[in-house]
Amino acid sequence: MSTDLIVFLGSMSRWERESDDNIKALINEYELFLKIGDNNSDAIVDSEFEKVKDLAKQVRDTAIAADAAKIFADVAAASMLWSFGIGGAFFIALEAGAMAEQAHVSVKAKELNEKMASLDDDIAKRISRELKSYISVFKANNKLLVDSTPPGLGGEAYRSVLYQAMMDMQKTKGALNITIFKEYAAATRSLYKSTEINEVYDALDELNESAESSEAYRLFIEKFVSWNIYSTEKGVTTILQSAILSILKKQIGARTKELDEIIKDVNSGRKAVVVEKLNELIAKKKELATLEKQLNDKRTEHKTASTERKAALDIEIGNLEGQIRDKNIEITTADNVLKSANEVKENAESITRKTSQVGWKTMSSVEKVTSVLVVITSIIDIIFSVLEIKELVEQYKKLVDKLDGEIKTQYRAYFRGLGEAAAAANEALNTKE
Repeated sequence: MSTDLIVFLGSMSRWERESDDNIKALINEYELFLKIGDNNSDAIVDSEFEKVKDLAKQVRDTAIAADAAKIFADVAAASMLWSFGIGGAFFIALEAGAMAEQAHVSVKAKELNEKMASLDDDIAKRISRELKSYISVFKANNKLLVDSTPPGLGGEAYRSVLYQAMMDMQKTKGALNITIFKEYAAATRSLYKSTEINEVYDALDELNESAESSEAYRLFIEKFVSWNIYSTEKGVTTILQSAILSILKKQIGARTKELDEIIKDVNSGRKAVVVEKLNELIAKKKELATLEKQLNDKRTEHKTASTERKAALDIEIGNLEGQIRDKNIEITTADNVLKSANEVKENAESITRKTSQVGWKTMSSVEKVTSVLVVITSIIDIIFSVLEIKELVEQYKKLVDKLDGEIKTQYRAYFRGLGEAAAAANEALNTKE
């Protein structure tokens, strides 16, 4: 589980020194995503795929190797617009092979290539202008994200991290702009570089290795509310809480109500601790007041006392002064303990608010974004599975089957999922805690 947090903090910290133009481009993509809205896209996807299928059938019976090579070169190149730079050299080689016999490529094959290249745009613009704009910006930003993707992290996972962060910024700040984005990135960098964060990593791994019982989650939440990462950067605690809760949501799945009860119970316990520590401080201050009154009385008596009595009073006054010094030290310690208890209580209250129905909605909408982005990868995987066939004509015939089956299914899932994810994100962002 610590890996998830390391990936999140490491990914976001990279953006602290990113150019304003690049941050603006990413924010623009995210804002267009929120404007997509839920939609009934299946019929439009089916309609566009019928056009592709009709063209494919016309070419299928007269396909030659050069046609197939060119088609697959174009399909592969188009798929790269969705992806994050995978296998570019292979596609270039395939394109070169097709171009050698370019003169033999039929007119219908050319029409099919062009339709395949524009398929996603054709679908998007029929659904809505906002979706068309989102798809265009999404593709334009791919190069930017390729250049900044951490090693070992998939493109869809990286985009999901960025969307999660921007949703958190918008929910916390009530707005999203370049300044807020950079402040957030600076805070994640501060967390990423801190020594205290190792305690958080260890606790997450301990939870992951446990039986994930209610008691294991309770022990983790007790630690969770006690963490204070001291930093000069703004919003460090809020960011850490949001990131950890997203990880817990993914881990605990449908058991969020159980986790809610644990968090509320821990919150109640921390409130009780504050009351207890406050009463202890009040009691010590009362004890101090009693000692100070006794000291004042002794000093007043000292003024008119006999020489013999003054000697005894000097000893009593000295003892009282020592007790008062000790009591002041106790009060300072008790005051610091109360402050720490209050900080933990505030953390517990903040976490409780974040795990309200609204909080889980926000995290669920992030999960929807992730699942939609994974669909993109599955489309690429389908194309790869076809490209593994060595005989080019057989490749082409296989493509016809995939177009009418898996690829259309995945396109439907992608466009429908985008609408559902955007709707869920808007609901979470617009619902007040």
